[in-house]
Amino acid sequence: MGVTSVIGGPDGWSPLPLDSAFDRLEAYPGAINFGATVGHGAVREKVIGLEDRPPTEEELEQMQAEVDLAMRQGAFGLSSGLVYTPGMFGETEEIIELARVAAKHGGIYKSHMRNEALEVLDSVAELIRIAEEAGLPAQITHAKAMGTAMQGKSVELLAMVDAAVERGLDITLDQYPYPAGHTGLTVQFPPWSRDGGNDRLRERMQDPELRARIKEELIYQMTHVRGRNDPANVQISYCTWNPSLDGKTLSQILEEQGREVNMDNATELIMDLVAQGGCGAIYHALHPDD
Repeated sequence: MGVTSVIGGPDGWSPLPLDSAFDRLEAYPGAINFGATVGHGAVREKVIGLEDRPPTEEELEQMQAEVDLAMRQGAFGLSSGLVYTPGMFGETEEIIELARVAAKHGGIYKSHMRNEALEVLDSVAELIRIAEEAGLPAQITHAKAMGTAMQGKSVELLAMVDAAVERGLDITLDQYPYPAGHTGLTVQFPPWSRDGGNDRLRERMQDPELRARIKEELIYQMTHVRGRNDPANVQISYCTWNPSLDGKTLSQILEEQGREVNMDNATELIMDLVAQGGCGAIYHALHPDD
């Protein structure tokens, strides 16, 4: 398809240290050029772990040192995945401080933003603020307006980017050419339930009261956001512990299990799948016009 170069380290994830990854590529060179950003999530996990809390002053300095080291080893900038654990636990000010380190080396900031649905415009504003206060270019990763309520909001998203550019900021975005997105099932779970990582999430699902709270959020997500009010809109892409599920929608899996296809059963199925190890999923949650 004419691709000559790829940039790794997206969505807040990257190898640490970066030079070890570069050494492996030098030993077994690929057919195309490779570059990488350093991931905020990877840095945060190394220094803080998977906890939902702000860094101490010392921890923030350690995180800044990690970004500085990666930039000196050849990173193109800082990436974030503010919808994923543990990146989602980082406040805006934390991202700004790390982006300032990347800026000192001429780097960029690119982000899988904090929200791509009902709060997507707030997330664009956050990205623009980070770029402005840290003093570096910023890029929205796979820009979208997700969910039925946000249909048509791409116009406002683009207007925000245009306005920032007119003010002299360097804001760009990329987009994939299909009305679906791909990530894991846990992305639909509320942030508080993911504090501490997937093991803690599974523990919380065993508590009837917490499970009910999680289910309430999942029903909302499936109805208004990623599921667009139909379990058929969520399709399992890969399930390492049960490959027979690969390619099937939640509706198909429920039918095969002899369960009625409805939102209640779909959310129970999601929790069951995550409890058993989780799966990748394709979310048919976008509108072609956007």
